[in-house]
Amino acid sequence: MDLEQVGVRVTEEEKTAWQSAAERLGITLSDLVRESVRAYLGKTRLAWETLEKIQNEVEEEYAPKLKSLEEELAAAKERVDNFSSYLRRLEATILELERKADAESDPEAFGKLIDEIGRLRAVREQTLPKAEQATKRVNELEKAQKELLKEKEKAYKTALQKAFPSVAEPLLERLALDVCEVTEALSPFLAAHERATLYEMLSWLRIRTAMVAKEKSANAWLFLGKPQPLYYQENYSTWEGFWSNLWRRFAL
Repeated sequence: MDLEQVGVRVTEEEKTAWQSAAERLGITLSDLVRESVRAYLGKTRLAWETLEKIQNEVEEEYAPKLKSLEEELAAAKERVDNFSSYLRRLEATILELERKADAESDPEAFGKLIDEIGRLRAVREQTLPKAEQATKRVNELEKAQKELLKEKEKAYKTALQKAFPSVAEPLLERLALDVCEVTEALSPFLAAHERATLYEMLSWLRIRTAMVAKEKSANAWLFLGKPQPLYYQENYSTWEGFWSNLWRRFAL
């Protein structure tokens, strides 16, 4: 398998930390970066693959039906346009003949004009129901199209609902492990703040984490319970302000 080099710009401190981590694991730095990227992408891969699969399946089922309906609707609209165009021409012809009849002084010519006007009016009266029928058919097809689109949307949402547990469970299990890993790693540092209870420290960290998440995703903020600082929200808006306020309250 051919491999290509991908450049990553990091600080010397980051590079040293990565190399140390790779040595502890007994792997190369390249393998560490590669596996880290794979792990990151793998966290949500199932969700995106499932979403794509559902989208394709629903599209495959409904695309032919919608295409057929769209073609029938286009033909019906063309029929309405043809009737409308024909009736406009017919009306214009009748008006022109009526104008000529008003100005005609020859009885025989006048009679012919009146006969033609009468014939065209009869044609118009016979055409109008056909035009109305064509318009009615367009309305029926448009209604059917809307109903089919609603059915498609319902099928899509139903499929997402059915797949939700199989997608959410591994993601949430992984999230729980990540939270456990983070809190365990921070435990000694949290315990060093004797002036604060563990609950207080974790509450502060949770609110700050939620503020960071809110900048990137409103849904992430909602997932964390929409926590809001009771006082001095600016103390949670940046890490600098957050640490300054936290040390001022809880540092020894």
